[in-house]
Amino acid sequence: MTMPLQSFDEDLDASLDLTPLIDTVFILLLFFILTTTFSKPMLEVLLANADNASVKEVVQEKLNITITEDGRIFFEGDLVAPEEIAARLEKLPLDAAIIFNIDKRSRFGLFVQVLDAAKSRGLSNFIINVVLPEARGDGRSG
Repeated sequence: MTMPLQSFDEDLDASLDLTPLIDTVFILLLFFILTTTFSKPMLEVLLANADNASVKEVVQEKLNITITEDGRIFFEGDLVAPEEIAARLEKLPLDAAIIFNIDKRSRFGLFVQVLDAAKSRGLSNFIINVVLPEARGDGRSG
């Protein structure tokens, strides 16, 4: 007995469903948009080098203060005029930590001005970010 050959149905629709692929692409696109949106822009600051610094973990409320090479002062990324420093520090609780990111090419007087305003407010928990020797990789200080 021989089997008859099956005939090919030309009306049969042989298409590829792209819906799962499109769903996956949209999910990936949404993921990348959200991760780049929620990342904080960083100010470019060249930190000073320190050979004897230690790493400290901050658990209480903190405020990031950045002083750039050209003398601009930023509180949590917002540009602040020097005369607004005291008013901004008034809003902090006394146990708050102030994290300084000071460009090593900036004027030292600006750092002293911010530090003095914080001390007169009664704040005393200061952290100064520096570059550690192992992060430099050159073994030199300065």
